[in-house]
Amino acid sequence: MKSPTNNERLRALIQGHGLTRREASELMRLSVTSSGRTPALDKYLSKQTDAGNFRRMPDAYLELLELKLGERRLRRFK
Repeated sequence: MKSPTNNERLRALIQGHGLTRREASELMRLSVTSSGRTPALDKYLSKQTDAGNFRRMPDAYLELLELKLGERRLRRFK
């Protein structure tokens, strides 16, 4: 079975935690315009078939969101 993409995992996190796009953007420190738009997050939430708008979700942003939402534990390296 194919593992979910970062973009699919992002959609599930936002839905599962009842986050707005603005809240998710702020948690990941992505830009939010003065009018409340979230351009980067909009690209991560676009479907891959929407080639003009789609962007692959970077691992680091997804990991940061998972840590902040308690979905992942911080592993300390020695």
